[in-house]
Amino acid sequence: MAIAKVSILIPYYNDTAHIEAAIQSAYAQTYPNWEVIVVDDCSPKPEAAALIRSLQQKYGFTLLSPARNGGATRALQLAFEHASGDYISILSQDDLYTPDKLAKAMQAITSEALDAVYFNGAIIGDDYPSTPPKPFETAEVEHAQSSGGCAAVSSLLASNDTHGCLLTQGAVYSHRLYGELSWVREKFILDDYPMSVIVWRDYKVRFYPDVVYLYRHHDNNIHKQYWRWFPARLQVVAELVEPERRLDTLAFYLMNMGEFSMQNRRHDDAARFIAAGMMLADSSGNQKLAMSLFSKLAGKMSRESSQALNSRMHALLGRQSLKGRLVGVMKRILIGLVPVRAWRKQLRKKLAI
Repeated sequence: MAIAKVSILIPYYNDTAHIEAAIQSAYAQTYPNWEVIVVDDCSPKPEAAALIRSLQQKYGFTLLSPARNGGATRALQLAFEHASGDYISILSQDDLYTPDKLAKAMQAITSEALDAVYFNGAIIGDDYPSTPPKPFETAEVEHAQSSGGCAAVSSLLASNDTHGCLLTQGAVYSHRLYGELSWVREKFILDDYPMSVIVWRDYKVRFYPDVVYLYRHHDNNIHKQYWRWFPARLQVVAELVEPERRLDTLAFYLMNMGEFSMQNRRHDDAARFIAAGMMLADSSGNQKLAMSLFSKLAGKMSRESSQALNSRMHALLGRQSLKGRLVGVMKRILIGLVPVRAWRKQLRKKLAI
């Protein structure tokens, strides 16, 4: 029986520091049947473009060069269109696979007849391997998985910035699934997050806590470009979150922006994001998160900003209170106009007036 082939897709752009290590990790796989396809997305630095060509000659992978820059999602789509594998695996230019990534993934897929599988990853820095990798937390995702696929989707959407343990670098997808979701790469600004949500919602998939990839933290990660990716996250809320959960999910994203702002020492911005998130939060988890973030922020803001924020919060809370009282008065007036006493009684009971 023929062994299924896996296509490893690597979008490449302007990287000279990490790309060879990423390619080496792909070539170090213990799984016997795979191919590597790299798309150079019009790297403007001559040394970066020259490097990837020299690496192609050294390792022999397929190198594609589109006529114009289209971003990582279009690069992945182009790579997929040239992929001959039965399964698809994604590798970022600055990350690494462990040698057993494909072997573990394919064993799980074939033994359970899965459409896709996700494994955990671990964070590394540019000083790796002198500093050991730090695995992503998995407890929440494992608990959600035990509750069913829908619970896992909810966990993806509303907690901990898409969960590092569910990034696409840890996944392997069937060729059929990846092709069926090509529309995601066309529609969404940032495709890996909505892709994972839709895979968990619509396909047979499992998560395992074993670490099979290393995610490199450096200055170009999202925590340094949080404003750039904020519109993409809002698009996910608008397109994928159920209407009754949109505001609470948006509250989480706003507070997450507050955390990113704190990391970048923009404490006044952080306070505004967190305050906005607190006003929208419905769930107890997000309300507790807001209080926790405000506690961390204490003492880091300027005195003037702190006083301005307090005044703004009191004004907001005052308007909310006044609005609630006015709504209550209007309800009582309108119910009083109902001609039948029994109906008025039922309405008061139903509306808790």
